[in-house]
Amino acid sequence: MIIKNEGWNLVLLGKWNKYILSPEWSAKNIFGVDKVQVEFAINLDQPPRFTSGNVRMIPGEDSVVFVPVECVEASLVEMEKCAQKLLETLPYTPVYACGINFGFTEKIDMLPASVTRLFDIEDTELLSGHGEIQESSIRRTIQLDKKKLMFMIAQNEDEVLFDFNFHYDVKDGNSARELLAGEVVENRKYSLDILAKYELTLEEGD
Repeated sequence: MIIKNEGWNLVLLGKWNKYILSPEWSAKNIFGVDKVQVEFAINLDQPPRFTSGNVRMIPGEDSVVFVPVECVEASLVEMEKCAQKLLETLPYTPVYACGINFGFTEKIDMLPASVTRLFDIEDTELLSGHGEIQESSIRRTIQLDKKKLMFMIAQNEDEVLFDFNFHYDVKDGNSARELLAGEVVENRKYSLDILAKYELTLEEGD
């Protein structure tokens, strides 16, 4: 099993001022550096990406997304600190939810029976007569102490995706900052513990 490309991230949902979140401002106030690497999308409707060290920031009007450049614990800790710094620096920005996401993928022929048999769904044969089934998915919502986990297992032609979305409803930036403390690393461990129940482990080095 490997990590899905850019499938690990932290999302702050709110009403952000994209004119404040400039490369210069973000470098100084979020990353604590003189300048950041800036990437612009070919599609001008997409926001730019700012990168410094092991963290990438994608600022938009409805969300700010932080992505670890390397999916290692040190990068996850740094990513969480950057998100908390943003919430601390702009405390009056309306923030109504946070999400911490972890995505994994594995080739179908490498999966244990504990996963493949999940898709032995009774109506598959019935539906197959109406066309080719290109994807099947199983979704679970689990209420945890201070967050909700939306867990999805999706099968397509040659692989199975495992997506964990830890969702936090918050009333403002301050409550979001308090809730996020230590959550990224804890949620990664929680995700891996669940995958272990399906006899799945990350490939060495991930």
